[in-house]
Amino acid sequence: MTKGKIILLLNSGIISFLILMNGCAHVSSQSSRPDTSKIPEAVTRIKALDANQGEVPQINQEEISEINQKASDEIQSWVQLLRNENKAVRDQARESLIKAGSAAIPALADLLKSTSDFIPCWEAVNIMGCIADAKASPYLVEQSLRSTDHHVRWRSIWALGTMPQEMILPPLIDALKGQDERIRWNAAVALSSFYRPEAIPVLKHGLTNHSSWIQWEAINALGRVYDQETVPALVSLLGCSICTNKNNQQEAILSLAKIGDSRATPALINALTDGIPGIRWRAAMALGNIKDASALPALKKCLETEHDELVINSVKKAIEKINDHQAHQSTGQEEVFSQETERASVNIP
Repeated sequence: MTKGKIILLLNSGIISFLILMNGCAHVSSQSSRPDTSKIPEAVTRIKALDANQGEVPQINQEEISEINQKASDEIQSWVQLLRNENKAVRDQARESLIKAGSAAIPALADLLKSTSDFIPCWEAVNIMGCIADAKASPYLVEQSLRSTDHHVRWRSIWALGTMPQEMILPPLIDALKGQDERIRWNAAVALSSFYRPEAIPVLKHGLTNHSSWIQWEAINALGRVYDQETVPALVSLLGCSICTNKNNQQEAILSLAKIGDSRATPALINALTDGIPGIRWRAAMALGNIKDASALPALKKCLETEHDELVINSVKKAIEKINDHQAHQSTGQEEVFSQETERASVNIP
């Protein structure tokens, strides 16, 4: 390995960004890239070294430093533009930072440490998720646990999905054991996105929280990770107007639809007559997902009196799904019966 190659590796964080930017998709304009026009010879040499293209002149440390500083300055400028109120400006800065890749992560991390404002923090965690480099893991875990902005925290959880799970799950699970109630809660919500059962006990406590937002998060999360007690707990919210609000009841129906447990059928049938169309169409959709044939009479009766088009469409789809499920089951039973009959007839003397 040449001396020049060693220097390249030691400085690969920013240099590789300069070399690889042209290969990235969605470049909005030439002006969004670092201006390397003053150092074309150095960049050409680095490209040659990186491609291992035979004999190339050595790159001196001064040239390396100049490239690093130039790229670092560009990244810092883009990061500062994430604070701009003009969306078009932020869009260009975001795209440029995504193209920068892992070289942008330290500057984005510094931004997160310097402010708690919604727009720059959301942009920073979003860009980290788009870059999808494992080096962003600790910063995203920190935001998912400690950000006081719900949107930033949820975008951080999304971004965690692009990170190696062995780097993000242990600190999230450890956070469940801490003394800070808010941190424990945020850890449970984050872990639900990775279907971790460790989160269930904390999430079930959230169903009775006085905060409608905490309750919503609990209901939403328990649609992803649940146990045998989850369905009765969600069903109880549907029949208790003082326990929750209509928005959270709608979310409870969606979670019951995801779980698909027939124990929810009676409560969902009752919800078909609720005064809120949003609850009625969700209840019909959930019944279609559960595919419990005992819901068919109530669904058909609903069509006789329902006037809301969205509800009517949802009811019709639910009836169709249940009928298709029954037909499939019937066909399967007939095939099994036919196979058993055939085997029996072979053994007749």
